Amino acid sequence: MSVVRRLLLADHPQETRFFAFIGVFGLVLAAIYWFATYEVAGTVLLFAFGLAGAVAGLRLIVSRPKRVARGAAGADPLGDAVAPDDGEGAGGGTGDVDRPFLDEAGRLPDETLAPLAVGLGVALALTAIVFGPWLLVAGVLPFAWGAWAWLTSARAELDAMEAADRAAGLVDARPRLVRRR
Repeated sequence: MSVVRRLLLADHPQETRFFAFIGVFGLVLAAIYWFATYEVAGTVLLFAFGLAGAVAGLRLIVSRPKRVARGAAGADPLGDAVAPDDGEGAGGGTGDVDRPFLDEAGRLPDETLAPLAVGLGVALALTAIVFGPWLLVAGVLPFAWGAWAWLTSARAELDAMEAADRAAGLVDARPRLVRRR
């Protein structure tokens, strides 16, 4: 492996490269900001941002699974048990390195504005500490609607997953008896 590929983390997953880049970017930006402004608070915050990204990237480099490292070295960890996929998948765009966070199994949630409404409600309720209790009332409405919509859609998705599992024969189709105390 050449020195340039090693420095650019070319044989590492995209997630590792992302955090390493964020770390280097934050540390360089902190140095530039210090020499441009000599302002301590902003420099410390930028340095902490860069340090956090660098620590996350270093952790991903150090804890790289052995099977992923073998895959990067050219050995097939599956022993040719699975044919390579032509589409984006394990190693897509990463030099044939498995991507540790790429798990396309399961069902994706439906699109909803519920998380945004919950966040807006919490933000409005917290600003009530500064500006008065009327914002608490204004924050409860989007929070309540968002929580209700989010929980309702989560329940519908869970029911759909259970129905799909029953149809595939993965779970017992008989209804479960709930014991009440």
